[in-house]
Amino acid sequence: ISFLDTIGVKFGSNLNAYTSVDETVYHIHEVPTNIPGVVDTCLMILRDWADGITLNDAEIDNERGVIEEEWRSRDNYMLRMYEQILPEIYAKDKYKDCMPIGNINVIRNFKYDELRDYYKKWYRPDLQGIIVVGDVDADKVEQQIRTIFASCKKDAGAPDRIWYEVSDNSEPTIVYTQDKEATEFGVVICTKKPKFPDSKKNTLLYYAQSFTESVVDLMINYRLTEILQKPNAPFSNAIASTGDFFLSQKRKSH
Repeated sequence: ISFLDTIGVKFGSNLNAYTSVDETVYHIHEVPTNIPGVVDTCLMILRDWADGITLNDAEIDNERGVIEEEWRSRDNYMLRMYEQILPEIYAKDKYKDCMPIGNINVIRNFKYDELRDYYKKWYRPDLQGIIVVGDVDADKVEQQIRTIFASCKKDAGAPDRIWYEVSDNSEPTIVYTQDKEATEFGVVICTKKPKFPDSKKNTLLYYAQSFTESVVDLMINYRLTEILQKPNAPFSNAIASTGDFFLSQKRKSH
């Protein structure tokens, strides 16, 4: 952090990480690649994150407090309503109870080795990807990555990564929730759709389907905007979009 700060890469904005339901992403942004050695250093930082985090007791305890404060700051009506909705729309699925921060009592009380075991089990090269974008020599950076990350090894007994499916439903699932702090009323209608197979995402069919979905969303949103601009519009905001079905990357929704 101290070194990157000297070259204008600020902790929090340019140097940070986030965790979603299915992945953790570490990122370093806006790195001045014209300074000699900086790209190498950033790759070494990524290498440390990949499987070299120390996870010592004091730092783990410090992070407990950071996570609890983040949990406290997110305790708003939107999150509370979301947590009420998920068990209904994912009634038969893993996603019904897997918000990223999880149970705060677990954060406060887990044993150090439980975290270390989890890190060793899941933070491994076959489940990781490295993306470098910028004014760099691509061939040189690729070779640097191969050299720096060569010592990252997958344990022979590592478990398979499971992508949990989303169940179908024959009748509409209708969920209603409220919160005393909610300031507006809204309706969300989702239609589940199969996700395009990853193995075919480099085909023309995938790009054609993605383009078609974008055009349809754009057309509907133009029409919704026209309605909003009329006097006495029946709603204050409306949008159509195609994306993941709430938390799941295994099912799309429109």
